[in-house]
Amino acid sequence: MSRQVVEQVLQVVKEMDCITLNFLLTKIILKIMASRLIFLSALVAILHCPMMGQMVFPFCQGNLYGLVSEKGTIILSPRYDAIKLSEHPAQSEVFVVYHQGAYGLVDKTGKEVVPPKFDNMFYRGAGFAWYYNDNYHERGLHVISSRERKEVYHSDSLRLIEILGQGKYFGEIYNGKTGHTSLINESGKIVIPDIHGKVSIEFTDYDCPLIILGSISKPFF
Repeated sequence: MSRQVVEQVLQVVKEMDCITLNFLLTKIILKIMASRLIFLSALVAILHCPMMGQMVFPFCQGNLYGLVSEKGTIILSPRYDAIKLSEHPAQSEVFVVYHQGAYGLVDKTGKEVVPPKFDNMFYRGAGFAWYYNDNYHERGLHVISSRERKEVYHSDSLRLIEILGQGKYFGEIYNGKTGHTSLINESGKIVIPDIHGKVSIEFTDYDCPLIILGSISKPFF
């Protein structure tokens, strides 16, 4: 394998976001384990990835919580009653915070994305966070893109029921009146409306989402 090809592979990997990189690296290892050169190039790219080594975690001092990096740098001085650790801390772009009886959202730089003034806030560690104006009846949905750190979707009557994808994420929005769902992307745009039945997402070797609607597969570009 020529040096030029290796350099091209390395450059492509460096330009990927880290979540997508980790996902694709697993496939690279399985498919071309024999090529130690490409594997080594991918590992070097990870070391250059700015998000790696910058994982952020909640910490407690006294009775208040803040954020600290894995290197011990305080990102956010303790100021909240609680900060929730997500299900996937390595992928977390935002954190659910609780203060004085209300929930909000901060990003991993410590910036407040949603002030703590709601009685609910949901975040599973990737893709989207969301809350309802009326959590009991699940009305007044607000969806925040964790990557863009802003609200991207709002509905008075629909519910968010699932986060799909890996590296690239989609939100599954449910319509209780019709029993159908729709998919929104991370910009809040509805990419597939009025889905009837089960929906799932897989990724091809080219990182192209393959949306599976029941028994029908539809490439999405």
